[in-house]
Amino acid sequence: MVVALKISIPKNTIKNLGNASESSMKEVQKVIAGWTIQTRDDAKRLIKNTPKTGRVYRRSGGKTHIASSPGNPPATDTGDLVSDIFHEIHFGGLGGEIGTSLDYGLMLEDGTKKMEPRPFLTPALENNQDDIVNDIVEALKDHLV
Repeated sequence: MVVALKISIPKNTIKNLGNASESSMKEVQKVIAGWTIQTRDDAKRLIKNTPKTGRVYRRSGGKTHIASSPGNPPATDTGDLVSDIFHEIHFGGLGGEIGTSLDYGLMLEDGTKKMEPRPFLTPALENNQDDIVNDIVEALKDHLV
């Protein structure tokens, strides 16, 4: 199971870009690739750097783990989730995807019947959304109606 978010230009907009210059399209590809990587890195940072204020768990050997509070990014424990967050570029560079293949990634992002969400992908994308759109529009400003 993969949980992922996508950054892409809608198909109807792509159709209207038939007259866009090759240099403009390459700039859009750079923008999408750059923001896909940035958003992936931001999701990782949210997990690693958000202060954890949830329940304290005692582990064997006397170690403790502080969980995240509902609504905050998950607290890292083993580092597996951070290590598994990936990015991919699609549609000839006009789309990007950020996600994780770990089953519990979806449970953390969306929550379960017994656990409130601990989103990390959605906030990373939302934090960058306006800049992504502005950069794409800037790259295409001479070709948008």
